[in-house]
Parts: sequence; structure tokens; C-alpha cells
Amino acid sequence: IEKKMAPRKPPPVTGKAGGGGGKKKQLLEPFQIADDFESEAKKAPWYALCLGLACHASYAKTAYPTVPPGDAAELCHTVCSGTNMHPPGYPLYLMLARVYQMLPYGTSAWRTNLVSCSCGALSVAFVFLLCQRWFGHRGIRDSASIALLPAGLIAFGPLFWLYHTQAEVFSLNNAIISISLYVAHLYKEACTGLTDENRGKKAYQALVLARVGALLVGLGLSNQHACIFYMLIIVLYCITLDLTSHQQLPNPSSFASLVVCGLIGLAPYGYTVYQAYSPRGPGGWGDQR
Repeated sequence: IEKKMAPRKPPPVTGKAGGGGGKKKQLLEPFQIADDFESEAKKAPWYALCLGLACHASYAKTAYPTVPPGDAAELCHTVCSGTNMHPPGYPLYLMLARVYQMLPYGTSAWRTNLVSCSCGALSVAFVFLLCQRWFGHRGIRDSASIALLPAGLIAFGPLFWLYHTQAEVFSLNNAIISISLYVAHLYKEACTGLTDENRGKKAYQALVLARVGALLVGLGLSNQHACIFYMLIIVLYCITLDLTSHQQLPNPSSFASLVVCGLIGLAPYGYTVYQAYSPRGPGGWGDQR
């Protein structure tokens, strides 16, 4: 028996779903922002500071008091002897470690390990800031308190903790990538919610953030080359945002400023050249002149 079915009516289009005459919602349209977003955003830096200090204290308390095993031992020796590491040299980490040698307490190896403790604390703080804004832009109330959960899970995970209690170039890599992800999220905010009144202001904000991102790419490559796999994804994501929102790529002068910022980030390699021509202690990585 053939049954006749009445044709199904399409659902009515409301103003909320369509935004202006039932048109499809734009790809970069911002989500429902929580009504307490501004107050939570003001609290977030203080939460991040307290969380970072707590993590730094925990990592420093459990850090190796002397020379750790593996590549960390080479890092400690390189800092103490004033020589260069094995290629690519990791100049940014070595420069930071040399600054930490000025601290008046602890062994030289412990002060080198302390660099990783600071990098771990910085990573956790920026992961927290990223999560807070991500939650807040999706209408979640108390985003600062909720963001403590994912940041805490990362901070006190066994492997993450281990890498930040000894001299390890990946600790600085984690810090640079965490900051880059936070900057990329701010860049997305600068590319959404555009109007005729704020378009110029947001375009300038996007350019400033792009310059910071280019600097971070250079600094990441001055530490550990593996970060290029993360940075490439972040850069392509930001280019997609730019093309979708502003519908254009940076003009030649803006592009030149990005190149300059990237080259400034690569400047620590000058330290490698300087060390290669300086009097070397025993055990350096060959003649690198």
C-alpha cells in the first residue's frame, strides 16, 4: 500500500541563526562571548602569575642539584666551559643559561637547570591565558577558574615536569610555542567582528601581532629547529585568517617589517659565531670557525 506523505516544510530562519536577512553566518564571526568576559580577562594575568610562580617553585625544588644525564650534561658543560653545543648550537638557550650563572646561589649545573624551570612556568602561564580567552569567547562563565584545570594538567604531568627539572632545549621550545599559540589567538580576535568603525584599528593590531609572531619564529629557530613544524601550521592559520577577514596579504612595507622581526629573532646565532672565535675550554664541539 503506497502511503502519501506531506512534503516537509523547511525550518523557519530566525535572525539569531542567520545574522541579517537569513544569510549564512560568516566563518570568522565571533562566538557568543560570556557576559563576565571582561572581568575574567582582567583577573587572568594575576591567575597566570600565581600559577607560574607555583610551577616555578615546584620545578626548582625538584630540579637536579647537579649535572643531569644525557644531553643535559653537555648543556651544563657547555655553559660552564664557554664553548658551543653540537649543531645547531642552541644559542638562545645558552645565552639565557649564561645570564642565570649570575645568580649568587646553587651550583652552576643547578643554575643551568633553573632555565628549564623558568621556561616551564612560562609555558604553563601562557597555556592558561590561552584557555581563559578560548573559554570566554565561547560563552563559558568563570573562564579564568576553569582554565586552571587544563593548565594544571599540563603543568604537573609527569613527562612535562621531568623535562622542566633539567637543562633541556625542549623546555624553551615549549615556552616559545605556548606564547605563539596565545599570540595566534589574539590575532584571530583582531580578524573577527570587523566593522567600518574598527577595521583600521584591528588591522593595526593584527600587524603588531604578526610582527611579534615573526619575532617568535626567529627565536624558536634560534633554539630548536623542530619548532618549525608547529610554527608553519600557526603561520598558515594566520594567513588564512588574514585572507578571510581583511581579504588581502600584507603590503610590501608590512611584509618587510615581518622579515626584519624574523631576522632579529635569529640574531642569537651571532653568539655562536662569537663563541667559536673565543678562547675555548676543554671538551668543546670541535673547531666551529
